[in-house]
Amino acid sequence: MHLRTPLFALFVLFVFGVIVTGATNLYELVPWFDKLMHLCGGAAIAWLAHRHFSHGTSSHHSPLYAWAILGVVAVVGVAWEVAEHTSSLYGQAHWPSIYAYFHGGDLTDTLIDLVLDLSGAALLLRFVRR
Repeated sequence: MHLRTPLFALFVLFVFGVIVTGATNLYELVPWFDKLMHLCGGAAIAWLAHRHFSHGTSSHHSPLYAWAILGVVAVVGVAWEVAEHTSSLYGQAHWPSIYAYFHGGDLTDTLIDLVLDLSGAALLLRFVRR
């Protein structure tokens, strides 16, 4: 029950961020939109991890807890970037329907995306640790 709201937020972000924006070409029309989605996605993953790990405990004020949440967000962010890269390499030839909605940029884009994932997580942690 305590995970429903962050899971719903992630679902909405995924549907909007991948399907709706891919179908409407929003990422090309609004260049910074991808960055906003990474910031929100990092916050949503951190929210889900926070809800999962802090259920029934008050340890969420420790620095180790914050590092654990950031670690979860980093792992998810790296997995997402690997999937984007794989889609960019093989998607047009093997999965054109997926490639139309899901593909990545260059190394600079990937690094900025990961920093924004972690920034979203840090903002969420700052909010929940008050």
